[in-house]
Amino acid sequence: MEEKIEKLNSYDWKVRDLFIEDKIETLNKMFQNHGGYFYVAQKKALRDTLLSIIKGKRSLVYTNIRAEYEDLVKKLELETIIKLEKGSVADAKKELFDVDVGILEPDAIAAESGSIVLFDFDGTKSFVAFLPEIFIAVAEESVIFDTVPEALGNLIKKYSKMPATIQIVNGPSRTGDIENKIVRPSHGPKDAYLFLVK
Repeated sequence: MEEKIEKLNSYDWKVRDLFIEDKIETLNKMFQNHGGYFYVAQKKALRDTLLSIIKGKRSLVYTNIRAEYEDLVKKLELETIIKLEKGSVADAKKELFDVDVGILEPDAIAAESGSIVLFDFDGTKSFVAFLPEIFIAVAEESVIFDTVPEALGNLIKKYSKMPATIQIVNGPSRTGDIENKIVRPSHGPKDAYLFLVK
């Protein structure tokens, strides 16, 4: 009996790995279809890739990133690096309107639509995602879900309350208001990058 359970558990992990690879492939396709750039990066190569993207930029704002990514951000050698925290938006408003790059970790990602889902309780994630000309999301596999409803359901369970805003980002800013043609950028970031870090 124990042997059967061990085989079943081993098999379940293999199936899960196949499913995550399918999700990543779908996510890549959908995010790029929306005009975004998708990268799968090893942690050790992330800094070099970020440097190539932000080359020539002067300022960066970040929020909601784990300590190891925060250390990496602080070493990017930019003129201005702003950490946006709850309550600090009002103090940093003037600088935020001139910032070049925004970096954060998304709360969830929906592979089927190529969507980055942000649960924003205090406005910081919205500023980071929509004000800079370049938006960069750094995520790990654990936040990838199949659909937006599945992602939202999991986030509601996780936080057990609703945020002030829910942002769903599908690539760089665009609009279809001008003669019913998609125009990029319209307002907000002209480039959006999604890094899946392994």
